Parts: sequence; C-alpha cells; structure tokens
Amino acid sequence: MHRRRSSILAKGKYPEKVRERFAKLRAELPFSITLLFSRGHYYVVRQEYSRDEKGRVRRIKPEYLGSITDDGIFTFRKTGTESELEVAKAILKEHGEKILAREQAVEEANGERVETSIIENDVLTNLTMNARMPIEMLAESVGIPPRRAAYLKASLEKNLDISYIPDVRLTKIGFLEFIIFVKFTGGIPDPSMVKEDLRGIGEIQLAAFTSGAYDMLLFIIAESNENLAEVVRKIKGVSSLSSISSLWDISYFYKTKSFVPLREEAMQIISGKVWRRTKEKPRPGYTDLLESEFKLIKGLVNNGAAKFSSIETEEGIVRGGARHAYDRLMQREILPRVTISIDGIGVKSNGIIIMRITNEKLFQESRKRLLEFIMEEKKNYIINRFSLVGDTSNPEGVIFFIPIIEGNELEETASDMAAWINGIDIQKLVTTSIILGRIAYRRIDPQYTGQYLYLVSDYGMKSESPRIYDEETFYKLRKFKNKVHTEEYD
Repeated sequence: MHRRRSSILAKGKYPEKVRERFAKLRAELPFSITLLFSRGHYYVVRQEYSRDEKGRVRRIKPEYLGSITDDGIFTFRKTGTESELEVAKAILKEHGEKILAREQAVEEANGERVETSIIENDVLTNLTMNARMPIEMLAESVGIPPRRAAYLKASLEKNLDISYIPDVRLTKIGFLEFIIFVKFTGGIPDPSMVKEDLRGIGEIQLAAFTSGAYDMLLFIIAESNENLAEVVRKIKGVSSLSSISSLWDISYFYKTKSFVPLREEAMQIISGKVWRRTKEKPRPGYTDLLESEFKLIKGLVNNGAAKFSSIETEEGIVRGGARHAYDRLMQREILPRVTISIDGIGVKSNGIIIMRITNEKLFQESRKRLLEFIMEEKKNYIINRFSLVGDTSNPEGVIFFIPIIEGNELEETASDMAAWINGIDIQKLVTTSIILGRIAYRRIDPQYTGQYLYLVSDYGMKSESPRIYDEETFYKLRKFKNKVHTEEYD
C-alpha cells in the first residue's frame, strides 16, 4: 500500500487538501520549505541553501517543522522532543535528503505553476549559459557530485521538456534583424493559410497572431534595407495576405536580452554566406562562413543536442571537423553557446509590451530604474521574467516579450513600468497563436545581459567577477589552481 502511494506522490499527484495546505504554508512562511512523504504521512521540512565564497550552492542542514494529514490539517512539531527529532532524522535518512515531493514541483501537476529547487535552478542557469558543458564542469559549478549533476540534468530534461538550440548571432555574419507589427483593416486572415504561405520564406524567424494594438507580428532577417524591402514585398504578396488591407510598422530590432531561435528554413538564406574560393576572393571575409561552419550550424539548428560525430556523419564534415568549426564559431562570437529552452513549464501565451519613448529627458532620468527592473526576476520562477528584450528605432523605444504562466504577468509588468518609468507610452499585445518559429524560455545569468553592462558602464554599478561557463576558461583556471596548490606543498 505504501509503495503504491509513494509512487503516485513521486509523480506530483498529491491529495488536494494536502496540496492546498502546503501551498498556504509556503506562501505564509518567510523561508523555503519541502514536503516529504514517508510511512503514509506528509512531513514539512525547512530547507535552506546558501552560496560559499566561490558562488557554489550549499545545502544547509534541514529542520523538521511538522506534518499535514490527508484532511489538510497541519500539526506543528512538539518543539525539542527527542521523538520528533528522531522522526525528522528517520525521514531525511530514508530519503537520503533527496526531495521526492519538492517545495516546488518538477512537473506541471493538475494545472499548477511549475517550479524547481534552488539547486535545480542553478543547473538550469548553467545549461542556459552552456548546454554542452561536461558533467564534471556542471557539477563543480553547482557544487554537487558529478553523479548527482548527471541525474538532475536528465531529470530536468525529461520533466521540463528541455530542448537544445544554438544561439547564433546573425549580426556577426552581416544580417540585420527587424520586427514588424501588422494591423489588418480589412478583416483578419486565416492563420493556417498564412502559416502555409509564409512557411517557405527563410527570412522569417518568428510569426505570430496577436490581440491588442496589432493583429500580427513578424521577426525577420535581411542583409540591408533594400533586401528588407524585397522581403516585405514577398510577404505581402502571398495569397492569404495580398487582398487584405493592412498597416505595417517596421523597425530595426537590437537585442539586449536573449534571442529568437533560427528556423530550419533560415539555412537556405544563411547558405549565401558560405565562402567559395575565387580569383576575386581568395580568402574568406569577416562575415563569411566556412563550409564546415555552415554545416555545423545547420546540424545544431536541426538538433542542438546532437553529438559532433553525428553532425559530421549527417552533414558530411570530416572527422574532427565539427569540433574545430564549433571552436572557431565561438572565437568569432558567431555561436557563443548552445543553450536550452525550458518548454514544459505551462506557458499559456506570451505578452508583449511596446514601450515608446515620448520624452527623452524624462526617460533618461528613469532609465537606470528600467535597466534594474529588467534584471529583476520574479521569486520562485524557473525562467526569466522577460524571454526577449530589444531596442527599436521606429519608433524609438523598447520591446519586451513576457511569458504568461499565472495569467496576470502582462498587466502587472505594464502597471509597474507605467508607475516607475517616466516619458513613455505603453501598448500591450498577447500572442493568440505562434504560426512559425518559437520563443525560447531560458534562465540567463544576469551578468551576461546588455542591461548589466549598461548599469556598469553608464551608472557605475560595481562589477562582480562573472561565473565561468565556457570550457576553455574553466579548465585553464582549474589547471592554474591545481598548479598553485601543488607548488604550495613542494
């Protein structure tokens, strides 16, 4: 009986009254708590974490608080009694201090918002910053044993539906990025027909229908303003859009946080950047790609988790060539990392805030607060508050993409911006359907955002030593530390 029930709980299917009482406790208590199931009972344990001088997460000794009955009644521990302490020790020993039913569930059970523990969040941050980092590096960064790191990575991949995607910086190879907002004045076209018509246009990386100030948005790439005009004419000319009256607002988009993942169809456009030796061009230019670099990007766009050996086989790259191409692309900052998208977290839709600057003087006076606001994250959220942020030129302003999980994120964010940021006008949209491309939901280290750099350079914020996520620097530092440690005992 106990074995069967424990298995059910491990999947996050807790009795409703127990789940409701625990949720109230979690909201009321000023510290982190965990729910453990043992011997037919539900025990509440205080579980805290801290960081050591190297920034690694360390678990603080758990503290038993009490239990919850099947009817949802919480009974506080009998303070200091030996029997209660023995119960707590037995529970923790039985579970090896491993959380079965965590303070924050690892999967979306019964429609509840998905959350994770502090250590799991740290794993997700590391994978966001370098999804291909070796397990030993992940373990050392987080401060847990390698076996535990491998288990958590595999568990999170499964339970949070994590996908792996390359973070390709197209501006490094001569592309410009634009965002287009469309208002249909002659009726709304059929999204399925628009999707079919636009699918083959490789310049489009994201297309979504929206409600609010505009009816559709497009994120596209082009090599120049002239090329942009050609792409827009091609889009407007498809059968599902050509006969419908519409207004198009087009702006250059300069990303300051995150990126829009490439579609597979984009590779037909990027292929034009592959260098071919000619008499006029005997060497590759700054924005050119070698054929092996192009094939590697193509392989990672198809499957960001693929092994280099698999990509070499699929794309016809010589043995060892994929790794060399990857290293070159990293050095050139064209492909700074393979990252993740955390897709299984119950995102219902995406809110979009179009913030237009109406008074430059007033805006500049509150710009620091805006940068700080973008960096702030919501408590207990797995992913960043903003999935994409970028500056626009026409009109001058900023665009924010906001994952909507609980339902009120867009209104709360817009309200906070209106209260704290001066000299702006705000328009709100909500995606009703994404017909092409995807939005990446990640957990970015704030020190690697444009907002952090601006706060340091423009406002004198104290710069802290960033965490190391790239393998080359990590192993160089470790080799240096080991050398120093050895010399101390010579």
